[in-house]
Amino acid sequence: MGGGGLGVVSPSTPACRLPGLADTVRLPGAALVRAGALPPGGIGPGWISAAPDLVVEILSPSEPASELDAKVRDYFAAGTRLIWVVDPIARIVDVRRRDGLARRLTETEALDGADVLPGFELSVAQLFVRLARQS
Repeated sequence: MGGGGLGVVSPSTPACRLPGLADTVRLPGAALVRAGALPPGGIGPGWISAAPDLVVEILSPSEPASELDAKVRDYFAAGTRLIWVVDPIARIVDVRRRDGLARRLTETEALDGADVLPGFELSVAQLFVRLARQS
């Protein structure tokens, strides 16, 4: 995990117990939780009781769209500001913002971190560079 002082970037774990949503725990594909939202004693075993500022969800062909929609609603309700939904089969990324703005990016475009990760930019094509194309 790392984050350069901005916060903690976590691939898969720990899970996030979302504030204000009873006992809702979500396990994003990856997440960034800003430093100010982390527990004063650091991250222990189990989950973080905080909403990630950025969530990355990887679409699974076996996951119903309704489950993805429920995750997105939960994250935004808890305070998440930016979600990237990565579709490795279609090779696209859906960018969703808490303010309701959404856009679909293809391999010819680049992801940016908006106000969550200022200055961050990554070509969408880079996400899929080692992934074989499916026909």
